[in-house]
Amino acid sequence: MSVKRENIEKWSGLYNCLKYYVDFSLNCYYRITTVGKEKPDLKEPLIFVGNHQNALIDNLAILSLYNWQPVFLARSDIFKNKLHARILTFLKMLPIFRIRDGFSALQENDAIFKKTIDVLQNHNGLVIMPEGNHLGKRRLRRLKKGVARIAFQAEEALESKMGIKIIPVGFDYSDYKTVGSTLLINIGEPVEVAPFIDLYCNNPAQAYNALLQEVSEAMKNVMLHIEDDSHYDEVFTLAELSLIRYKLNNKKVSDPEGFNVKKKRIGELEELNKNSPGGYESLIEKTKSFNTFLQKNKLKPAELLTVNTSMLWTVIQSLILLVTFPVFAFSFVNLILPLALTRYASSRFPDHHFIASVRLVVGLVTFPVFFILQTILFGIISGSLLHTLAYFVTLPLSAIFVFHWREQFYLLRSKFKVLAMRIFKPKKFRQLINGINL
Repeated sequence: MSVKRENIEKWSGLYNCLKYYVDFSLNCYYRITTVGKEKPDLKEPLIFVGNHQNALIDNLAILSLYNWQPVFLARSDIFKNKLHARILTFLKMLPIFRIRDGFSALQENDAIFKKTIDVLQNHNGLVIMPEGNHLGKRRLRRLKKGVARIAFQAEEALESKMGIKIIPVGFDYSDYKTVGSTLLINIGEPVEVAPFIDLYCNNPAQAYNALLQEVSEAMKNVMLHIEDDSHYDEVFTLAELSLIRYKLNNKKVSDPEGFNVKKKRIGELEELNKNSPGGYESLIEKTKSFNTFLQKNKLKPAELLTVNTSMLWTVIQSLILLVTFPVFAFSFVNLILPLALTRYASSRFPDHHFIASVRLVVGLVTFPVFFILQTILFGIISGSLLHTLAYFVTLPLSAIFVFHWREQFYLLRSKFKVLAMRIFKPKKFRQLINGINL
């Protein structure tokens, strides 16, 4: 079935095929762990709300959760081009109009809200990023009223018989744009709309605020939330350092475990700020100095995990990378065209939080297209069907090998930096150790 706005809630076979491919690609880009998948009952009318940090990736992360076809609400300006609007509608996205779009445009929301009722009744799942736009920070901003308005108006239209629940989803990225970064998807406890309906009937404005407050708290429970925005960088560094210390003392740390370590540390810092502002400010100043130290020495917090590295193991890893370099070079040459195109496309966006989204979307097209073209060219040159098939198989394997080789190379480079500091600059190395223990 072709997807149009009037039937957007209906199941689409073509969309489902595309979804499998996108889900696979997303899981190639990020190492994804999901917690709480069992909490929502997909047979109920559900609105999923996520903390919006990483452009399109946040929506794709929610899409990947289940074998389903949810409908997404997005800002209206991306629908202005007719071709774009058709593509976005096929991708099961509906526009939501804001005051800045003009009063006449706002009136179009009535039709959109009616369509969301169809979506909820059909149990598709409705997905909204209630902060309105993305921001690459681990903090929840003030929620827009759209999610509350949709929930209450849907309940009102059906005489409070729907039983809508709002599902908080938290995202925690180890890095927003780097391939192979971890992504933890945390699904929280549902927030029921029903307890707020009486208040809505008497005072809609109060009901909006009360529901949004509860949704906001539910979202903060499943994400990292740094309240002190003026010292955001320092608090985030301290949270990262707490995880580094934990990893140095524990052999294997799962992503949910690491998330809890950072969340606990952020909570401790909030308590310190309340109970001992002077002690908090002193710690912040020390962390500022340590961040400056890291910048001067071109170190990232994650590289501090290599402080206990042995010289022997570092040499062995160097030899392994040296021996396998010809395989890396062959693999990289085979990937250079699609890699170059995806990087060029992402470089055209001034907002660097679009980088992963653009690379993923462009890569969905460029990699299979170039794999096919290169295989055809190889077949013409070689004249051997067997060799051509073998070459085609090596292409996706090359992508896997390049990723892992590159990952190990950067890890080895970090080890050498820290080892060099430990051997040749012991004073700086002591500063490094002291910083880890902040």
